Amino acid sequence: AATQTFSRDPVFGASVHSRMDWFSTLRARAGLAVNDTLFYVTAGAAAAKIKSSIVAKFPHAVTENASFGETRWGLVGGVGAEFALGRNWSVNTELLHMQFEKSSDTFHSRALSRAVTFENNDSLWVGRVGLNYRWDDPRASSASANAGAVAPFNPCGPARFNGGYVGG
Repeated sequence: AATQTFSRDPVFGASVHSRMDWFSTLRARAGLAVNDTLFYVTAGAAAAKIKSSIVAKFPHAVTENASFGETRWGLVGGVGAEFALGRNWSVNTELLHMQFEKSSDTFHSRALSRAVTFENNDSLWVGRVGLNYRWDDPRASSASANAGAVAPFNPCGPARFNGGYVGG
C-alpha cells in the first residue's frame, strides 16, 4: 500500500492511497546452472487488482472521498537463485519489479462543481523466498542426457532444473 499527498492550491489538498489486493505473473527465465544452484534473470507479464482511494480536502472542513478498483496489466522483471535440495524439491529467492499501466480515475466533486481526475502510475518491488516441487524426474533427464550411463540419485547441473514447477 502506498499513499501520496499533494496540493497545488493552498486551499485544496488531496491524498491518494493505493492498495494491491493480489498479483499474478507469467514469466520466462534464463540462467546459469552451477552444480546444484541456478542463477537466473526473469521477465514477463503481470496482473494485479489495485484499489485507489482519494480524499480531497477543501476549506471550511469539506471532505470528499472516492474509491476505484480495477485489474491492471503490466510488465515484470527480476533476478533470482534456486538451489536444488533433493530429488524434486528446491528453494529459491528472487527480487522482482512490476510496473503497471497508467490509470486515470475521475470523480465529480460537489465542492468544485466539476470533474476531478487523478492519474495513477503504480509500481512494486517484491522480494520472495519459495519452496518448489518439480514434477519431472531429474534422474530420468540425466539418464537420457547420458545414454547408457547409470542415472545418479541426485544429478547435478542443468538437469536439476528442467521441466515444470509448482511453488509457493
